[in-house]
Amino acid sequence: MQQTEKYKLNLIESSDPFSPDGLNENTRKIEDAMIAHETAVAGELETRITKFVYGSAVRGGAANITIHLPFKPKAVIVHGSPEASLGQHQFVGTVIGQTINQGSYSFTMTEDGFVLTWGSSCNYIAFG
Repeated sequence: MQQTEKYKLNLIESSDPFSPDGLNENTRKIEDAMIAHETAVAGELETRITKFVYGSAVRGGAANITIHLPFKPKAVIVHGSPEASLGQHQFVGTVIGQTINQGSYSFTMTEDGFVLTWGSSCNYIAFG
């Protein structure tokens, strides 16, 4: 019985006595390789963005706008208007716990969302 060069799978020759051992060994090798591939792919997918949510929020009488998301964010983009006459601001956050300041306005990404310490309303999209 010979073997393939790269993967060392058994090559059954016509002169070999019939035995399922060579085929069973090939099947085990293939299954082990498939399991290793699945594990590698699953680990890679965990690092990719697989969720997103978008929405709007109004501060109302609160000191800030706090948004809780159904997942841990990897990136958040926020567009908001502090007050009708003061213009608009945009923030992009990618680091949990990091605060981004623009003048007296700030944005902080949290473990489950983000907090804006400015504005009367905002639109956002978050990726997880």
